[in-house]
Amino acid sequence: MEDGLYKVQFRTPISDGAGVVHKVGQRLYGGDSGFAWTGQMQESGATLNALLEVVQHNPGFESVFGSLQRFELALSGSHTGNSAVLRGVTAAAPGIQIEVTLSFLRA
Repeated sequence: MEDGLYKVQFRTPISDGAGVVHKVGQRLYGGDSGFAWTGQMQESGATLNALLEVVQHNPGFESVFGSLQRFELALSGSHTGNSAVLRGVTAAAPGIQIEVTLSFLRA
């Protein structure tokens, strides 16, 4: 996937949301109105694996996992060109799966 700015849409059975993420090499930097996230993404062919640290910066917003303020999120999926779909979980909210869609905006 190309380095640049991506639109991020995500949902769990509890809630959904959207934000942006900036990909620089294997590093990811992003956020939305309530949370910031940083981490790394590994690519192998069309397969993607990411590990993110998610931190609440606005206590007026609840996580799509419920009332979590800080957690790690493990994601895996695949990409086609500069779009990707990943799914994952966090140990902080067992049994709740998240689906994340990335869409390239610009380099």
